[in-house]
Amino acid sequence: MAAIKHTLVVDAGNTLIKLAHFNGNELASLHVLPLIDVSNITAHLHNASVAIISSVSVDSNLIQKLLAPLPCLIFSAHTPLPFINDYETPQTLGADRLAGIAGAKARHPDKPVLVIDSGTCVTYDLLTADGHYQGGAISPGLHMRLRAMQTFTQRLPLPEWQIPEQITGKNTAACLLAGAYFGLIDEINGRISRYEETYRELQTLLCGGNAGILQKQLKNNIFAAPNLVLEGLNQILHYNVK
Repeated sequence: MAAIKHTLVVDAGNTLIKLAHFNGNELASLHVLPLIDVSNITAHLHNASVAIISSVSVDSNLIQKLLAPLPCLIFSAHTPLPFINDYETPQTLGADRLAGIAGAKARHPDKPVLVIDSGTCVTYDLLTADGHYQGGAISPGLHMRLRAMQTFTQRLPLPEWQIPEQITGKNTAACLLAGAYFGLIDEINGRISRYEETYRELQTLLCGGNAGILQKQLKNNIFAAPNLVLEGLNQILHYNVK
């Protein structure tokens, strides 16, 4: 079969559905729909010749029926990947972590890559230069840290979010914001430094909902890749449809 060119990536999260069209490896368009509007995805088929579905919410088979007769690949723990997965429990791995690694490998083939996805939780995922996925780490995200301090104490409030201007807070709300924000910044920078000690030419990619408010405080060699998961799903689709 000739190499596919026009592809559709459907990424259904807990509240939103992302519909990304790719021409080869290039993102051509991106549409975001509320989860309740899943039936409207049929309006975004355009000229796609094949699709990949990744969903943590809506039944993937329902999405496949909505896209019919477009051929679809449903992404699961059993889907072949364009790298070697050395994770001990691959069935427990989130699809977004695997897709992020696939996207990072396409951007930086033959180099070690660290993918940092900063959302509700912060995930760290490492791929070696020879294409072996090693796993990584999961830690509380920015807003989870603030909510945890309010939940598990008697008197600490949940401050209104804003980026703290100083590392030293002058009141309780400012102290909470500084602790959560700069604490996460120091964590990320520290983990990158640890990996750089072992992996020469490490490439670090940052994605996730909080990437924009973290990037300016992080090490200079970090590259923001907001659509990395979508890029990775497209790579997985190309890998499986040949």
